[in-house]
Amino acid sequence: MLHILNLPVEIIICVFESLGDIDDALHFARCSTYLYHVFNPVGVRLAIFKSIIARASHHENDVELSQRANLYGQFSEDLYETMSLPIAENPTYRKSLASKFLSPLTCGDNIPAEIVWDVVCRWQGMRVLCNLYCNSAINKAYSTSTMPYPTSTTPYSRNQPQGSQREEAMAREPCLQPPSDPIHASVEEMSTIQRRLSYQRFYKALTIYWTSVEIFWLAKTRPVSSGAEAVRAFQTVKGRWTNNPTRCLSDKIDILEVTYFVGGFLGRKAFDLFSIPAWIEGLGEDVFEFYASTEDDTELDNWVFFVETAFQYLRPPHIIELLLWMWNSSTWNLNRPMFLQRLGMFDTSAIQEDEFLDEDSDRWYSHEWKVPLTYVEEDVENSVAAMQDDGEAVALWREYRENRWPLDARGRVFFEDPTPKEVLIQILYNQMRI
Repeated sequence: MLHILNLPVEIIICVFESLGDIDDALHFARCSTYLYHVFNPVGVRLAIFKSIIARASHHENDVELSQRANLYGQFSEDLYETMSLPIAENPTYRKSLASKFLSPLTCGDNIPAEIVWDVVCRWQGMRVLCNLYCNSAINKAYSTSTMPYPTSTTPYSRNQPQGSQREEAMAREPCLQPPSDPIHASVEEMSTIQRRLSYQRFYKALTIYWTSVEIFWLAKTRPVSSGAEAVRAFQTVKGRWTNNPTRCLSDKIDILEVTYFVGGFLGRKAFDLFSIPAWIEGLGEDVFEFYASTEDDTELDNWVFFVETAFQYLRPPHIIELLLWMWNSSTWNLNRPMFLQRLGMFDTSAIQEDEFLDEDSDRWYSHEWKVPLTYVEEDVENSVAAMQDDGEAVALWREYRENRWPLDARGRVFFEDPTPKEVLIQILYNQMRI
C-alpha cells in the first residue's frame, strides 16, 4: 500500500480507471484517506466510473438501457401520470420523445455524465434482487414454486402439474414472506471474488431482460402507419428475445434464470387471485370487462391473463416497489390502478397514426403482441442446437428443463460459473440419467 501512496496522482487515477468493477473502485478508495481524496472529486469519480463502464462486459447493455428507461420515465411523467389525452394521442409528440432519447450511443468514452450516474445507481440498486435470490427462504420459495410455462407449449412433466392444474397451483401458492433467514448455504461457501462475479452475471442478465421489456413497451406504444410496419416492429422485439447467435449458452441460461425469478416469480407474487378488481378499480367498464369479467372466464382465467399481461410491462424497479408494498401494505396505501397506469399497461391510444387500424394490424395488435416466457427458452434452444448437430440435443434439453432442471439448477444458477460446453455436457448427462 505504501508503494501505491507514493505514486503520482495521475498514476493512481489510472489504477482506479483500470479496475473491472464499480465496487472495486469504491473499495479501493476506502483503503486510505489519501486514496479517498484522490477519488472523491466529482470529475475524477466520473472519469473512473466511465472507464469501468466502458470496459466491463457486465455493463455492455447499460447505455442502451439508460436511454430506453429514461424515455419510458419521460413518457410516464408526461402521459401516464396525468393521462393528458391531447398529448397522449399525438403521434408527433411521441416520435419526438423517442428521437430525443434514443440517439445512437455505445459503451465508450462518449457516455454522457447523466448515464454514468444512472449506471452507478442501477448497479447498487439492483443488488436488492440479487440479495433476494441469495436469501435462503426466498430461494427455497422460488425453487419449489410452480413453473409458469404456457400450457400450449408445455411437454409432459413428472414434477410439475399440467394445464389448469399448473395455473391453479401458481395462483394458490402462499404469500411470499419478507426475507428473514440467512443467505443460502451455497453463497456462504463462495469466496469474495466468486460472489462479485456472481453479481456481475446476475446484473448483466437483468439488464438484458430489462432492456427487452423496454423495447417491447416502445414497440407497443410507438405510432406506426401500417400493419406491415407493426409486424416488423414486433419481429424486432421477438428477435431481441430469441435470436442472439453471438451470445454464449451460459449467458442465455443466466438470462433465462433471471427472467423466471424476477419476472415470472417475484413479479406475480403481489397479485392475489381475488385481487384483480382492486387493481383496475375506477379505470372504466372496458378495462373491467377485459381483465375481470367472469361472464365467459373464471377468476383463475382472469388472474392468469392479468399476470401474463403485467409481465410485459413490469421493470425490475417496479417489482421491487411491489415487494416493498406487499411487505408493508398495512402502512403503505399503494394506488394500485395508478401503478398499472404508470407501467403503460393501458397505453393503446396512439398505436396507429391512421384513424383506423387495417385488418392485419388490428389482428396483430389485439392477439399476438405479447412476449411469452417461452421466448427465452427459444433462445437457449437455438444455442443448444448450434452446439450439438445430432438433432437430439434440443429434445434432451426440453426434457431436462422440464424434469431435472427444478432439481439440479433452479435457484442455483448464479452459485456456479460453468462454461457453455460444461453447461451442455451437464444437460445431456443429467437427462440421460432419467
